[in-house]
Amino acid sequence: MAAIALTPPVDLSEADEAMARLLKAAEVDPAEPSQWVSADSIRAWFPDATVGPVVYFLASNDRQFVKVGTTKRLAARLTEYQIANPLPLELLGTVPGSFTEEREWHGRLAEYKHQGEWFHLVDPVYRMVMDALHNV
Repeated sequence: MAAIALTPPVDLSEADEAMARLLKAAEVDPAEPSQWVSADSIRAWFPDATVGPVVYFLASNDRQFVKVGTTKRLAARLTEYQIANPLPLELLGTVPGSFTEEREWHGRLAEYKHQGEWFHLVDPVYRMVMDALHNV
């Protein structure tokens, strides 16, 4: 299933800069091709970016889990998560909101909590997220 792009595209130069900082902090050797992660790859994984604030829904590669978080800099945040994850992540979409709305989502999904801000992406959770994305 393709990710739902609900936010207008913006310049991703901040994401490029954020990725460069993260790669440097992670001590990734730019001369070692096996460690390369290109900005084009990040753009392909996460085609939309928002200025925010938004609540985002980020699915694990195996579609078993979804992370519910908030940010004002979506592209940079998604870049951070992708760099820390060995498998591609999928942005299901975003809805307007900040910490208050994020906490409300965590409350709604509490019975499906896996750990931290990650929840089991079972059918009821998927339906709640999709309903919210389609009603924005």
